[in-house]
Amino acid sequence: MMNKKQDIQHLDRSLIFLFVATFLVFGFVLLMKFISHSPCSEVVFDIKAQRFIVGELVQFEDKTKSAENWLWDFGDQAAASSKEALHIYQNPGEYTIKLIVNDYCESSKSIVIEEKSAIIDSTKFPVFELPAKIRMGRTLYVEDQTKDASSWEWRFGETASANASTKKAQYNFTSPGLKTVSLIVNGDLNYITKKRIEVLPEVKNNASALDLDKDQNARKKSPKTVPFINEIEFANKLLLVSQGRMSPKQFSDYLCGDLNKQVIANEKNTTFLLFCEKIFDKKIKIKKIELFRDEGSNCIKTFTIDYKKSGWF
Repeated sequence: MMNKKQDIQHLDRSLIFLFVATFLVFGFVLLMKFISHSPCSEVVFDIKAQRFIVGELVQFEDKTKSAENWLWDFGDQAAASSKEALHIYQNPGEYTIKLIVNDYCESSKSIVIEEKSAIIDSTKFPVFELPAKIRMGRTLYVEDQTKDASSWEWRFGETASANASTKKAQYNFTSPGLKTVSLIVNGDLNYITKKRIEVLPEVKNNASALDLDKDQNARKKSPKTVPFINEIEFANKLLLVSQGRMSPKQFSDYLCGDLNKQVIANEKNTTFLLFCEKIFDKKIKIKKIELFRDEGSNCIKTFTIDYKKSGWF
Protein backbone atom coordinates (compact mmCIF):
# COMPACT_ATOMS: atom_id res chain seq x y z
CA MET A 1 0.00 0.00 0.00
CA MET A 2 2.88 2.26 0.88
CA ASN A 3 4.56 1.60 -2.48
CA LYS A 4 1.46 2.76 -4.35
CA LYS A 5 1.32 6.04 -2.39
CA GLN A 6 5.00 6.65 -3.02
CA ASP A 7 4.55 6.01 -6.75
CA ILE A 8 1.63 8.48 -6.87
CA GLN A 9 3.57 11.13 -5.00
CA HIS A 10 6.59 10.62 -7.27
CA LEU A 11 4.36 10.93 -10.35
CA ASP A 12 2.79 14.14 -9.01
CA ARG A 13 6.21 15.69 -8.45
CA SER A 14 7.28 14.75 -12.01
CA LEU A 15 4.19 16.36 -13.45
CA ILE A 16 4.80 19.51 -11.44
CA PHE A 17 8.45 19.66 -12.53
CA LEU A 18 7.39 19.09 -16.17
CA PHE A 19 4.76 21.82 -15.92
CA VAL A 20 7.21 24.28 -14.37
CA ALA A 21 9.89 23.49 -16.97
CA THR A 22 7.39 23.92 -19.80
CA PHE A 23 6.22 27.21 -18.33
CA LEU A 24 9.78 28.50 -18.04
CA VAL A 25 10.67 27.52 -21.62
CA PHE A 26 7.47 29.08 -22.96
CA GLY A 27 8.09 32.25 -20.94
CA PHE A 28 11.68 32.46 -22.23
CA VAL A 29 10.48 32.12 -25.83
CA LEU A 30 7.90 34.87 -25.31
CA LEU A 31 10.53 37.08 -23.71
CA MET A 32 12.92 36.63 -26.65
CA LYS A 33 10.16 37.42 -29.11
CA PHE A 34 9.24 40.51 -27.16
CA ILE A 35 12.86 41.67 -27.09
CA SER A 36 13.43 40.97 -30.79
CA HIS A 37 10.20 42.73 -31.75
CA SER A 38 10.61 45.88 -29.69
CA PRO A 39 9.03 49.02 -31.20
CA CYS A 40 10.90 50.51 -34.20
CA SER A 41 12.91 53.68 -33.88
CA GLU A 42 12.11 56.39 -36.41
CA VAL A 43 13.98 55.63 -39.63
CA VAL A 44 15.76 58.77 -40.84
CA PHE A 45 17.97 59.12 -43.92
CA ASP A 46 19.42 61.87 -46.10
CA ILE A 47 19.59 62.15 -49.89
CA LYS A 48 22.26 64.48 -51.31
CA ALA A 49 23.43 65.38 -54.83
CA GLN A 50 24.87 68.39 -56.62
CA ARG A 51 22.18 67.98 -59.26
CA PHE A 52 19.38 65.42 -59.43
CA ILE A 53 19.86 64.60 -63.11
CA VAL A 54 20.59 61.53 -65.19
CA GLY A 55 24.18 60.33 -64.89
CA GLU A 56 25.00 62.25 -61.68
CA LEU A 57 25.97 60.60 -58.37
CA VAL A 58 23.31 60.61 -55.65
CA GLN A 59 24.42 59.97 -52.06
CA PHE A 60 22.26 58.15 -49.49
CA GLU A 61 23.09 58.10 -45.76
CA ASP A 62 21.15 56.55 -42.88
CA LYS A 63 20.73 58.65 -39.71
CA THR A 64 18.65 56.14 -37.72
CA LYS A 65 19.64 55.57 -34.08
CA SER A 66 20.60 52.00 -33.06
CA ALA A 67 20.62 50.77 -36.68
CA GLU A 68 22.62 47.57 -37.18
CA ASN A 69 21.78 46.53 -40.75
CA TRP A 70 20.39 48.24 -43.81
CA LEU A 71 18.63 47.45 -47.06
CA TRP A 72 18.23 50.24 -49.64
CA ASP A 73 15.76 50.03 -52.51
CA PHE A 74 16.49 52.86 -55.00
CA GLY A 75 13.26 52.46 -56.93
CA ASP A 76 14.88 51.31 -60.19
CA GLN A 77 15.49 47.64 -59.32
CA ALA A 78 18.86 48.50 -57.71
CA ALA A 79 19.70 47.90 -54.04
CA ALA A 80 22.48 48.27 -51.45
CA SER A 81 23.12 47.01 -47.91
CA SER A 82 25.40 49.54 -46.20
CA LYS A 83 24.81 52.57 -43.99
CA GLU A 84 25.97 54.91 -46.80
CA ALA A 85 25.39 54.24 -50.49
CA LEU A 86 25.98 55.90 -53.85
CA HIS A 87 23.75 55.45 -56.88
CA ILE A 88 23.45 56.80 -60.45
CA TYR A 89 20.07 56.92 -62.18
CA GLN A 90 20.10 56.18 -65.90
CA ASN A 91 16.64 57.49 -66.80
CA PRO A 92 14.63 60.58 -65.84
CA GLY A 93 11.52 60.23 -63.70
CA GLU A 94 10.20 60.06 -60.14
CA TYR A 95 11.70 57.36 -57.92
CA THR A 96 10.64 56.16 -54.45
CA ILE A 97 13.60 55.25 -52.23
CA LYS A 98 12.89 52.78 -49.40
CA LEU A 99 15.21 51.99 -46.50
CA ILE A 100 14.73 49.01 -44.18
CA VAL A 101 16.85 48.94 -41.02
CA ASN A 102 17.17 46.11 -38.49
CA ASP A 103 15.21 43.86 -40.85
CA TYR A 104 11.74 45.34 -40.29
CA CYS A 105 11.81 49.11 -39.57
CA GLU A 106 11.36 51.10 -42.77
CA SER A 107 10.82 54.54 -44.30
CA SER A 108 10.58 55.96 -47.81
CA LYS A 109 11.11 59.21 -49.74
CA SER A 110 10.58 60.27 -53.35
CA ILE A 111 12.95 62.20 -55.63
CA VAL A 112 12.67 63.45 -59.22
CA ILE A 113 15.57 62.82 -61.59
CA GLU A 114 15.65 65.23 -64.53
CA GLU A 115 16.95 64.74 -68.04
CA LYS A 116 20.53 65.85 -68.55
CA SER A 117 20.46 69.14 -70.43
CA ALA A 118 22.64 69.64 -73.47
CA ILE A 119 25.57 72.05 -73.26
CA ILE A 120 24.59 75.23 -75.12
CA ASP A 121 27.13 76.92 -77.42
CA SER A 122 25.95 80.49 -77.97
CA THR A 123 28.11 80.84 -81.11
CA LYS A 124 26.00 78.26 -82.98
CA PHE A 125 22.74 80.20 -82.96
CA PRO A 126 21.73 81.60 -86.39
CA VAL A 127 22.31 85.32 -86.90
CA PHE A 128 19.98 87.57 -88.89
CA GLU A 129 18.52 91.07 -88.70
CA LEU A 130 14.79 91.77 -88.54
CA PRO A 131 12.91 95.09 -88.46
CA ALA A 132 10.52 95.67 -85.59
CA LYS A 133 7.56 96.39 -87.92
CA ILE A 134 6.48 95.99 -91.53
CA ARG A 135 3.36 96.96 -93.43
CA MET A 136 1.25 94.33 -95.17
CA GLY A 137 1.80 94.43 -98.91
CA ARG A 138 5.52 95.09 -98.46
CA THR A 139 8.09 92.36 -98.95
CA LEU A 140 10.27 91.35 -96.01
CA TYR A 141 13.89 90.63 -96.98
CA VAL A 142 16.11 88.62 -94.63
CA GLU A 143 19.63 87.22 -94.91
CA ASP A 144 21.45 84.74 -92.70
CA GLN A 145 24.83 85.88 -91.38
CA THR A 146 25.83 82.68 -89.57
CA LYS A 147 29.38 81.45 -90.16
CA ASP A 148 29.82 78.07 -91.89
CA ALA A 149 26.09 77.64 -92.58
CA SER A 150 25.28 75.35 -95.51
CA SER A 151 21.52 74.80 -95.19
CA TRP A 152 18.63 76.96 -93.97
CA GLU A 153 15.04 76.61 -92.78
CA TRP A 154 13.10 79.89 -92.56
CA ARG A 155 9.66 80.10 -90.97
CA PHE A 156 7.71 83.35 -90.88
CA GLY A 157 5.08 82.46 -88.29
CA GLU A 158 2.11 81.81 -90.59
CA THR A 159 2.66 78.17 -91.58
CA ALA A 160 3.94 75.05 -89.83
CA SER A 161 6.27 74.10 -92.68
CA ALA A 162 9.45 75.89 -93.74
CA ASN A 163 8.87 78.88 -96.05
CA ALA A 164 12.38 79.16 -97.53
CA SER A 165 15.59 77.11 -97.67
CA THR A 166 18.15 79.61 -98.96
CA LYS A 167 20.59 81.98 -97.26
CA LYS A 168 18.61 85.00 -98.48
CA ALA A 169 14.83 84.84 -98.26
CA GLN A 170 11.83 87.06 -98.82
CA TYR A 171 8.26 86.84 -97.60
CA ASN A 172 4.92 88.65 -97.90
CA PHE A 173 2.69 88.35 -94.86
CA THR A 174 -0.97 87.48 -95.45
CA SER A 175 -2.41 88.84 -92.20
CA PRO A 176 -1.57 91.54 -89.66
CA GLY A 177 -0.40 90.86 -86.11
CA LEU A 178 2.66 89.86 -84.12
CA LYS A 179 4.61 87.18 -85.99
CA THR A 180 7.58 85.03 -84.98
CA VAL A 181 10.31 84.58 -87.58
CA SER A 182 12.61 81.62 -86.92
CA LEU A 183 15.72 80.21 -88.57
CA ILE A 184 17.50 76.85 -88.27
CA VAL A 185 20.84 76.33 -90.00
CA ASN A 186 22.68 73.10 -90.82
CA GLY A 187 19.63 71.11 -89.71
CA ASP A 188 20.55 71.49 -86.00
CA LEU A 189 17.23 71.68 -84.13
CA ASN A 190 19.02 72.41 -80.84
CA TYR A 191 19.94 75.86 -82.15
CA ILE A 192 17.08 77.96 -83.43
CA THR A 193 16.87 81.75 -83.46
CA LYS A 194 13.44 83.34 -83.06
CA LYS A 195 12.58 87.01 -83.46
CA ARG A 196 9.29 88.87 -83.46
CA ILE A 197 7.98 91.33 -86.01
CA GLU A 198 4.75 93.33 -85.97
CA VAL A 199 2.85 93.17 -89.24
CA LEU A 200 0.69 96.30 -89.65
CA PRO A 201 -2.52 96.40 -91.68
CA GLU A 202 -2.26 97.66 -95.22
CA VAL A 203 -3.15 101.35 -95.74
CA LYS A 204 -4.33 103.21 -98.79
CA ASN A 205 -2.13 106.22 -98.12
CA ASN A 206 0.75 105.43 -100.43
CA ALA A 207 2.97 108.19 -99.08
CA SER A 208 2.83 107.02 -95.45
CA ALA A 209 3.19 103.38 -96.47
CA LEU A 210 6.26 104.24 -98.55
CA ASP A 211 7.82 106.12 -95.66
CA LEU A 212 7.24 103.18 -93.31
CA ASP A 213 8.62 100.75 -95.84
CA LYS A 214 11.81 102.76 -96.19
CA ASP A 215 12.16 103.02 -92.43
CA GLN A 216 11.66 99.33 -91.70
CA ASN A 217 13.73 97.93 -94.54
CA ALA A 218 16.68 100.18 -93.84
CA ARG A 219 19.44 98.17 -92.24
CA LYS A 220 20.13 99.08 -88.66
CA LYS A 221 23.78 99.98 -88.38
CA SER A 222 25.46 99.56 -85.04
CA PRO A 223 27.07 102.74 -83.75
CA LYS A 224 30.84 102.88 -83.69
CA THR A 225 30.72 102.82 -79.92
CA VAL A 226 27.91 102.34 -77.44
CA PRO A 227 27.77 103.06 -73.70
CA PHE A 228 29.81 100.52 -71.76
CA ILE A 229 28.09 98.58 -69.00
CA ASN A 230 29.61 95.82 -66.91
CA GLU A 231 27.96 92.59 -65.76
CA ILE A 232 27.03 93.88 -62.29
CA GLU A 233 25.36 97.04 -63.61
CA PHE A 234 23.57 95.07 -66.33
CA ALA A 235 22.30 92.56 -63.75
CA ASN A 236 21.05 95.37 -61.50
CA LYS A 237 19.09 96.85 -64.40
CA LEU A 238 17.51 93.45 -65.11
CA LEU A 239 16.41 93.31 -61.48
CA LEU A 240 14.73 96.68 -61.99
CA VAL A 241 12.91 95.22 -65.02
CA SER A 242 11.71 92.29 -62.89
CA GLN A 243 10.39 94.80 -60.35
CA GLY A 244 8.56 96.81 -63.01
CA ARG A 245 10.76 99.85 -62.35
CA MET A 246 12.55 99.84 -65.71
CA SER A 247 11.48 99.24 -69.32
CA PRO A 248 13.30 96.83 -71.67
CA LYS A 249 13.49 99.73 -74.16
CA GLN A 250 16.03 101.39 -71.88
CA PHE A 251 18.50 98.65 -72.88
CA SER A 252 18.33 99.73 -76.54
CA ASP A 253 21.68 101.54 -76.55
CA TYR A 254 23.53 98.63 -75.00
CA LEU A 255 22.01 96.19 -77.55
CA CYS A 256 22.63 98.42 -80.59
CA GLY A 257 18.92 99.08 -80.95
CA ASP A 258 17.98 95.39 -81.36
CA LEU A 259 15.79 94.25 -78.46
CA ASN A 260 15.17 90.96 -80.26
CA LYS A 261 18.74 89.79 -79.70
CA GLN A 262 19.18 86.14 -78.87
CA VAL A 263 20.03 85.35 -75.22
CA ILE A 264 20.41 82.18 -73.15
CA ALA A 265 18.50 82.11 -69.85
CA ASN A 266 18.96 79.06 -67.60
CA GLU A 267 20.44 77.17 -70.58
CA LYS A 268 17.38 77.86 -72.76
CA ASN A 269 17.38 79.90 -75.96
CA THR A 270 15.12 82.97 -76.02
CA THR A 271 15.15 86.65 -77.01
CA PHE A 272 15.82 89.64 -74.79
CA LEU A 273 12.21 90.87 -75.01
CA LEU A 274 10.75 87.45 -74.24
CA PHE A 275 13.13 87.10 -71.31
CA CYS A 276 12.03 90.48 -69.93
CA GLU A 277 8.38 89.45 -70.30
CA LYS A 278 9.09 86.25 -68.35
CA ILE A 279 10.77 87.97 -65.38
CA PHE A 280 8.43 90.98 -65.23
CA ASP A 281 6.78 91.35 -61.83
CA LYS A 282 8.68 88.33 -60.51
CA LYS A 283 11.14 88.05 -57.65
CA ILE A 284 14.37 86.69 -59.07
CA LYS A 285 17.92 86.14 -57.89
CA ILE A 286 20.67 86.32 -60.52
CA LYS A 287 23.37 83.74 -59.88
CA LYS A 288 25.59 84.36 -62.91
CA ILE A 289 25.63 86.58 -66.01
CA GLU A 290 28.12 86.88 -68.87
CA LEU A 291 28.00 89.52 -71.61
CA PHE A 292 29.36 88.99 -75.15
CA ARG A 293 30.26 92.12 -77.14
CA ASP A 294 30.97 92.95 -80.78
CA GLU A 295 34.62 93.29 -81.68
CA GLY A 296 35.71 96.90 -81.79
CA SER A 297 32.68 98.26 -79.92
CA ASN A 298 30.81 97.89 -76.65
CA CYS A 299 27.67 96.58 -78.37
CA ILE A 300 26.29 93.50 -76.56
CA LYS A 301 25.66 90.73 -79.09
CA THR A 302 24.16 88.32 -76.56
CA PHE A 303 24.42 87.24 -72.96
CA THR A 304 23.95 84.16 -70.83
CA ILE A 305 22.23 84.31 -67.46
CA ASP A 306 21.54 81.84 -64.68
CA TYR A 307 18.84 82.89 -62.24
CA LYS A 308 16.25 81.46 -59.92
CA LYS A 309 12.90 82.54 -58.64
CA SER A 310 12.66 83.48 -54.98
CA GLY A 311 9.76 83.87 -52.60
CA TRP A 312 6.11 83.03 -53.28
CA PHE A 313 4.37 84.55 -56.33
